[in-house]
Amino acid sequence: MMDLPPLAFLQDADVGCQPQHPSQHQLKMRLLPAAITLSSLASTLAFVPSTPLSSLRSASSLSRLFSATSDVTGTVKWYNAERGFGFIAIDDGGADMYVHATGLTFDGPLIENERVGFTTEIDARTNKPKAVAVVRVGEEEDVVNTEAEEESDAVAAAAKMNEEEDRTKQAEAKAAADKAEEDARIKAEAEAKAAKAEKERIAAEAKAAEEALIAEEARLAKEAEEARIAKEKEEARIAAEKAEEDAKARGYPSVAIMKARMQPKSESEEASLSSKYAAMSSLGERAFAILIDLGMVDINPDPDAVDFDSSAYAEDDDE
Repeated sequence: MMDLPPLAFLQDADVGCQPQHPSQHQLKMRLLPAAITLSSLASTLAFVPSTPLSSLRSASSLSRLFSATSDVTGTVKWYNAERGFGFIAIDDGGADMYVHATGLTFDGPLIENERVGFTTEIDARTNKPKAVAVVRVGEEEDVVNTEAEEESDAVAAAAKMNEEEDRTKQAEAKAAADKAEEDARIKAEAEAKAAKAEKERIAAEAKAAEEALIAEEARLAKEAEEARIAKEKEEARIAAEKAEEDAKARGYPSVAIMKARMQPKSESEEASLSSKYAAMSSLGERAFAILIDLGMVDINPDPDAVDFDSSAYAEDDDE
Protein backbone atom coordinates (compact mmCIF):
# COMPACT_ATOMS: atom_id res chain seq x y z
CA MET A 1 0.00 0.00 0.00
CA MET A 2 1.23 3.46 -0.87
CA ASP A 3 2.26 5.86 1.97
CA LEU A 4 -0.02 8.90 1.90
CA PRO A 5 0.53 12.10 3.80
CA PRO A 6 -1.65 12.76 6.85
CA LEU A 7 -5.02 14.17 5.92
CA ALA A 8 -4.57 17.01 8.38
CA PHE A 9 -1.83 18.48 6.24
CA LEU A 10 -3.52 18.37 2.84
CA GLN A 11 -4.52 21.50 0.95
CA ASP A 12 -6.35 21.93 -2.36
CA ALA A 13 -3.85 24.09 -4.26
CA ASP A 14 -2.35 23.97 -7.72
CA VAL A 15 1.04 22.32 -8.17
CA GLY A 16 3.85 24.80 -7.80
CA CYS A 17 1.85 27.50 -5.92
CA GLN A 18 3.59 29.46 -3.23
CA PRO A 19 2.78 28.87 0.50
CA GLN A 20 -0.04 31.04 1.83
CA HIS A 21 -0.99 32.14 5.34
CA PRO A 22 -4.79 31.90 5.48
CA SER A 23 -6.86 31.90 8.65
CA GLN A 24 -7.65 28.68 10.48
CA HIS A 25 -11.24 28.60 9.24
CA GLN A 26 -10.18 29.21 5.64
CA LEU A 27 -7.52 26.50 5.91
CA LYS A 28 -10.05 24.00 7.20
CA MET A 29 -12.49 24.84 4.43
CA ARG A 30 -9.74 24.50 1.83
CA LEU A 31 -8.55 21.22 3.42
CA LEU A 32 -11.92 19.48 3.38
CA PRO A 33 -12.21 18.66 -0.37
CA ALA A 34 -8.62 17.36 -0.57
CA ALA A 35 -9.08 15.27 2.57
CA ILE A 36 -12.24 13.67 1.26
CA THR A 37 -10.65 12.96 -2.12
CA LEU A 38 -7.46 11.41 -0.70
CA SER A 39 -9.39 9.48 1.92
CA SER A 40 -11.56 7.96 -0.78
CA LEU A 41 -8.47 7.17 -2.83
CA ALA A 42 -6.77 5.50 0.10
CA SER A 43 -9.86 3.40 0.82
CA THR A 44 -10.00 2.32 -2.80
CA LEU A 45 -6.33 1.33 -2.89
CA ALA A 46 -6.68 -0.60 0.31
CA PHE A 47 -8.86 -3.13 -1.48
CA VAL A 48 -6.22 -3.76 -4.17
CA PRO A 49 -4.19 -6.76 -2.89
CA SER A 50 -1.05 -6.17 -4.79
CA THR A 51 -0.42 -3.23 -6.97
CA PRO A 52 2.97 -2.62 -8.52
CA LEU A 53 4.57 0.69 -7.59
CA SER A 54 4.63 1.67 -11.23
CA SER A 55 0.88 1.27 -11.40
CA LEU A 56 0.46 3.81 -8.59
CA ARG A 57 2.38 6.57 -10.34
CA SER A 58 -0.87 8.01 -11.46
CA ALA A 59 -1.95 8.15 -7.78
CA SER A 60 1.35 9.80 -6.83
CA SER A 61 0.90 12.32 -9.56
CA LEU A 62 -2.63 12.96 -8.30
CA SER A 63 -1.39 13.45 -4.72
CA ARG A 64 1.05 16.05 -5.96
CA LEU A 65 -1.87 18.07 -7.29
CA PHE A 66 -2.78 18.80 -3.69
CA SER A 67 -0.81 20.37 -0.87
CA ALA A 68 -1.78 20.05 2.78
CA THR A 69 -1.82 23.35 4.64
CA SER A 70 -2.86 24.15 8.20
CA ASP A 71 -1.87 26.32 11.12
CA VAL A 72 0.37 23.91 12.95
CA THR A 73 2.45 24.44 16.07
CA GLY A 74 5.27 22.47 17.48
CA THR A 75 8.67 22.39 19.16
CA VAL A 76 12.02 22.29 17.34
CA LYS A 77 13.37 18.80 17.95
CA TRP A 78 16.74 19.37 16.34
CA TYR A 79 18.15 21.60 13.61
CA ASN A 80 21.47 21.49 11.72
CA ALA A 81 22.37 25.10 11.04
CA GLU A 82 25.28 24.15 8.74
CA ARG A 83 23.17 22.01 6.43
CA GLY A 84 20.06 24.10 6.94
CA PHE A 85 17.44 21.51 7.86
CA GLY A 86 15.92 19.78 10.85
CA PHE A 87 12.72 18.36 12.34
CA ILE A 88 9.86 19.77 14.40
CA ALA A 89 7.88 17.75 16.94
CA ILE A 90 4.20 18.46 16.24
CA ASP A 91 2.00 19.28 19.22
CA ASP A 92 -0.80 16.90 18.16
CA GLY A 93 1.57 13.93 18.36
CA GLY A 94 1.92 13.21 14.64
CA ALA A 95 5.14 12.34 12.87
CA ASP A 96 7.98 14.83 13.13
CA MET A 97 7.80 17.45 10.41
CA TYR A 98 10.77 18.07 8.14
CA VAL A 99 11.85 21.70 7.89
CA HIS A 100 14.39 23.33 5.54
CA ALA A 101 16.04 26.76 5.90
CA THR A 102 14.15 27.95 2.84
CA GLY A 103 10.90 27.52 4.80
CA LEU A 104 11.88 30.01 7.52
CA THR A 105 10.32 33.49 7.50
CA PHE A 106 13.12 35.02 9.57
CA ASP A 107 16.91 35.22 9.52
CA GLY A 108 18.84 32.87 11.69
CA PRO A 109 18.66 29.15 12.44
CA LEU A 110 16.07 27.35 14.50
CA ILE A 111 16.98 26.58 18.10
CA GLU A 112 16.20 23.30 19.83
CA ASN A 113 13.08 23.34 22.03
CA GLU A 114 12.01 26.60 20.37
CA ARG A 115 8.28 27.02 19.88
CA VAL A 116 7.28 27.60 16.24
CA GLY A 117 4.22 27.80 14.05
CA PHE A 118 4.09 26.78 10.39
CA THR A 119 2.07 25.53 7.49
CA THR A 120 2.78 22.47 5.38
CA GLU A 121 3.11 21.61 1.74
CA ILE A 122 4.10 18.48 -0.16
CA ASP A 123 7.77 18.36 -1.02
CA ALA A 124 8.00 17.72 -4.76
CA ARG A 125 11.29 15.80 -4.35
CA THR A 126 10.28 13.44 -1.53
CA ASN A 127 6.52 13.57 -2.05
CA LYS A 128 6.18 14.10 1.71
CA PRO A 129 4.91 17.09 3.73
CA LYS A 130 7.38 19.65 4.95
CA ALA A 131 7.10 22.75 7.16
CA VAL A 132 7.02 26.14 5.41
CA ALA A 133 6.25 29.69 6.47
CA VAL A 134 7.86 28.92 9.81
CA VAL A 135 7.54 31.65 12.43
CA ARG A 136 8.43 31.85 16.07
CA VAL A 137 5.22 31.58 18.09
CA GLY A 138 6.04 34.64 20.18
CA GLU A 139 6.91 36.67 17.09
CA GLU A 140 3.67 35.66 15.39
CA GLU A 141 1.71 36.74 18.43
CA ASP A 142 3.77 39.91 18.67
CA VAL A 143 3.08 40.64 15.00
CA VAL A 144 -0.63 40.08 15.52
CA ASN A 145 -0.60 42.13 18.70
CA THR A 146 1.47 44.83 17.04
CA GLU A 147 -0.84 44.94 14.04
CA ALA A 148 -3.83 45.06 16.39
CA GLU A 149 -2.19 47.79 18.45
CA GLU A 150 -1.25 49.70 15.30
CA GLU A 151 -4.78 49.32 13.97
CA SER A 152 -6.17 50.37 17.34
CA ASP A 153 -3.77 53.31 17.45
CA ALA A 154 -4.73 54.22 13.89
CA VAL A 155 -8.42 54.04 14.80
CA ALA A 156 -7.79 56.08 17.95
CA ALA A 157 -5.72 58.60 15.97
CA ALA A 158 -8.42 58.81 13.31
CA ALA A 159 -11.07 59.22 16.02
CA LYS A 160 -8.96 61.89 17.71
CA MET A 161 -8.38 63.60 14.38
CA ASN A 162 -12.11 63.46 13.65
CA GLU A 163 -12.81 64.77 17.12
CA GLU A 164 -10.32 67.58 16.64
CA GLU A 165 -11.80 68.33 13.21
CA ASP A 166 -15.29 68.32 14.73
CA ARG A 167 -14.06 70.56 17.56
CA THR A 168 -12.38 72.85 15.04
CA LYS A 169 -15.50 72.93 12.88
CA GLN A 170 -17.64 73.62 15.94
CA ALA A 171 -15.27 76.38 17.02
CA GLU A 172 -15.27 77.83 13.51
CA ALA A 173 -19.06 77.56 13.34
CA LYS A 174 -19.38 79.20 16.76
CA ALA A 175 -16.92 81.93 15.76
CA ALA A 176 -18.85 82.49 12.53
CA ALA A 177 -22.14 82.56 14.44
CA ASP A 178 -20.70 84.95 17.03
CA LYS A 179 -19.31 87.17 14.26
CA ALA A 180 -22.63 87.11 12.42
CA GLU A 181 -24.44 87.95 15.66
CA GLU A 182 -21.97 90.75 16.42
CA ASP A 183 -22.26 92.07 12.85
CA ALA A 184 -26.04 91.93 13.11
CA ARG A 185 -25.92 93.75 16.46
CA ILE A 186 -23.59 96.44 15.10
CA LYS A 187 -25.76 96.79 11.99
CA ALA A 188 -28.91 97.02 14.10
CA GLU A 189 -27.31 99.63 16.36
CA ALA A 190 -26.11 101.61 13.33
CA GLU A 191 -29.56 101.43 11.73
CA ALA A 192 -31.22 102.44 15.01
CA LYS A 193 -28.76 105.31 15.42
CA ALA A 194 -29.32 106.43 11.82
CA ALA A 195 -33.11 106.19 12.27
CA LYS A 196 -32.90 108.23 15.47
CA ALA A 197 -30.69 110.83 13.78
CA GLU A 198 -33.11 110.99 10.83
CA LYS A 199 -36.06 111.36 13.21
CA GLU A 200 -34.26 114.11 15.12
CA ARG A 201 -33.37 115.83 11.84
CA ILE A 202 -36.97 115.72 10.66
CA ALA A 203 -38.15 116.98 14.05
CA ALA A 204 -35.56 119.78 13.99
CA GLU A 205 -36.58 120.76 10.46
CA ALA A 206 -40.24 120.72 11.46
CA LYS A 207 -39.51 122.83 14.54
CA ALA A 208 -37.39 125.25 12.51
CA ALA A 209 -40.16 125.50 9.91
CA GLU A 210 -42.72 126.08 12.64
CA GLU A 211 -40.55 128.71 14.31
CA ALA A 212 -39.92 130.35 10.93
CA LEU A 213 -43.67 130.36 10.27
CA ILE A 214 -44.36 131.82 13.69
CA ALA A 215 -41.64 134.44 13.17
CA GLU A 216 -43.03 135.28 9.74
CA GLU A 217 -46.55 135.55 11.13
CA ALA A 218 -45.25 137.72 13.98
CA ARG A 219 -43.37 139.91 11.51
CA LEU A 220 -46.41 140.25 9.31
CA ALA A 221 -48.61 140.94 12.35
CA LYS A 222 -46.15 143.56 13.59
CA GLU A 223 -45.96 145.18 10.19
CA ALA A 224 -49.75 145.11 9.99
CA GLU A 225 -50.03 146.63 13.45
CA GLU A 226 -47.44 149.25 12.66
CA ALA A 227 -49.24 149.99 9.41
CA ARG A 228 -52.55 150.22 11.28
CA ILE A 229 -51.08 152.53 13.91
CA ALA A 230 -49.40 154.63 11.26
CA LYS A 231 -52.65 154.76 9.36
CA GLU A 232 -54.59 155.74 12.45
CA LYS A 233 -52.02 158.38 13.30
CA GLU A 234 -52.19 159.70 9.77
CA GLU A 235 -55.95 159.68 9.84
CA ALA A 236 -55.92 161.39 13.27
CA ARG A 237 -53.45 163.96 12.02
CA ILE A 238 -55.54 164.66 8.95
CA ALA A 239 -58.67 164.82 11.11
CA ALA A 240 -56.95 167.16 13.58
CA GLU A 241 -55.74 169.42 10.80
CA LYS A 242 -59.23 169.49 9.31
CA ALA A 243 -60.73 170.18 12.72
CA GLU A 244 -58.26 173.01 13.27
CA GLU A 245 -59.13 174.42 9.87
CA ASP A 246 -62.85 174.14 10.69
CA ALA A 247 -62.34 175.82 14.09
CA LYS A 248 -60.39 178.70 12.57
CA ALA A 249 -62.98 179.00 9.85
CA ARG A 250 -65.58 179.50 12.61
CA GLY A 251 -63.47 182.16 14.29
CA TYR A 252 -61.91 180.11 17.04
CA PRO A 253 -58.17 180.08 17.65
CA SER A 254 -58.19 176.34 18.04
CA VAL A 255 -60.34 173.30 18.22
CA ALA A 256 -59.91 173.10 21.99
CA ILE A 257 -61.27 176.58 22.48
CA MET A 258 -64.11 175.82 20.13
CA LYS A 259 -64.97 172.69 22.03
CA ALA A 260 -64.79 174.51 25.36
CA ARG A 261 -67.04 177.26 24.06
CA MET A 262 -69.51 174.90 22.55
CA GLN A 263 -69.55 172.49 25.45
CA PRO A 264 -72.81 172.78 27.34
CA LYS A 265 -72.70 173.73 31.05
CA SER A 266 -74.94 172.69 33.86
CA GLU A 267 -77.18 175.14 35.72
CA SER A 268 -74.88 175.25 38.69
CA GLU A 269 -71.88 176.00 36.42
CA GLU A 270 -73.89 178.75 34.67
CA ALA A 271 -74.93 180.24 38.04
CA SER A 272 -71.33 180.15 39.29
CA LEU A 273 -70.01 181.91 36.18
CA SER A 274 -72.81 184.52 36.35
CA SER A 275 -71.98 185.29 39.95
CA LYS A 276 -68.27 185.49 39.10
CA TYR A 277 -68.79 187.85 36.18
CA ALA A 278 -71.38 189.98 38.10
CA ALA A 279 -68.86 190.66 40.81
CA MET A 280 -66.54 192.31 38.30
CA SER A 281 -67.09 196.07 38.10
CA SER A 282 -65.30 196.66 34.85
CA LEU A 283 -66.64 195.38 31.56
CA GLY A 284 -63.13 194.86 30.25
CA GLU A 285 -62.21 192.79 33.25
CA ARG A 286 -65.37 190.79 32.83
CA ALA A 287 -64.63 190.20 29.10
CA PHE A 288 -61.07 189.18 29.80
CA ALA A 289 -62.21 186.68 32.42
CA ILE A 290 -64.72 185.25 30.00
CA LEU A 291 -61.98 184.82 27.35
CA ILE A 292 -59.75 183.08 29.88
CA ASP A 293 -62.50 180.70 30.93
CA LEU A 294 -63.26 179.95 27.34
CA GLY A 295 -59.58 179.16 26.72
CA MET A 296 -59.26 181.86 24.15
CA VAL A 297 -56.45 183.52 26.08
CA ASP A 298 -53.45 181.60 27.39
CA ILE A 299 -52.13 183.36 30.43
CA ASN A 300 -49.14 180.90 30.63
CA PRO A 301 -47.82 180.60 27.09
CA ASP A 302 -45.00 178.18 26.13
CA PRO A 303 -42.00 180.23 24.99
CA ASP A 304 -40.76 177.26 22.90
CA ALA A 305 -44.00 176.98 20.94
CA VAL A 306 -43.79 177.73 17.21
CA ASP A 307 -46.69 180.25 17.29
CA PHE A 308 -45.51 182.04 20.42
CA ASP A 309 -45.52 185.85 19.95
CA SER A 310 -42.94 187.36 22.25
CA SER A 311 -43.61 190.96 21.21
CA ALA A 312 -46.73 191.30 23.31
CA TYR A 313 -44.92 190.24 26.39
CA ALA A 314 -41.99 192.52 25.55
CA GLU A 315 -44.30 195.55 25.71
CA ASP A 316 -45.50 194.46 29.11
CA ASP A 317 -41.88 194.12 30.28
CA ASP A 318 -41.10 197.69 29.05
CA GLU A 319 -44.00 199.05 31.05
